[in-house]
Amino acid sequence: MRTASYSAESFLFALSDQRNQFNRVVTKDPDGRPPHCFDDGVYASTRLLEILTRSADANVPLKALPNAVSTPELQIPTEEGENVKLVERLKENAKFEDAQDIITIDGIRVEWKDGFALARPSNTTPVVVLRFEADTPEALARIQNRFKEEILKVAPEAKLPF
Repeated sequence: MRTASYSAESFLFALSDQRNQFNRVVTKDPDGRPPHCFDDGVYASTRLLEILTRSADANVPLKALPNAVSTPELQIPTEEGENVKLVERLKENAKFEDAQDIITIDGIRVEWKDGFALARPSNTTPVVVLRFEADTPEALARIQNRFKEEILKVAPEAKLPF
């Protein structure tokens, strides 16, 4: 068993070393650290490998992950600049009394005990980006309908993709 762990540790070290070499060239940092950020994808994949190497059976931690139902990225098309205004109106006027939490950083994320809805303005195109996730298909439909009600109150002309 230890052989697999050593192999994974070696791989993680080599990957980290390659990233640091790349960062030394790109950022001119002698330690290879980027000035204020790092590649989330590389970090996430190395953390996943680290977690999987701690278990004798890699299927155990993977099967323990929650099994949620989610939408792909959905978009509400708007005129230039209107995407930001629509999300601001939603943040200011929407009433989600049945929600557990509402987070208004970079848009609005409404969390219920069995899922969430997210709306944020795109930085690159005139659209509002939407994402939905829930524990069950029924909960997903309920959350989408709840969000749709509030969006249409602040933007009755919105062309919703769901």
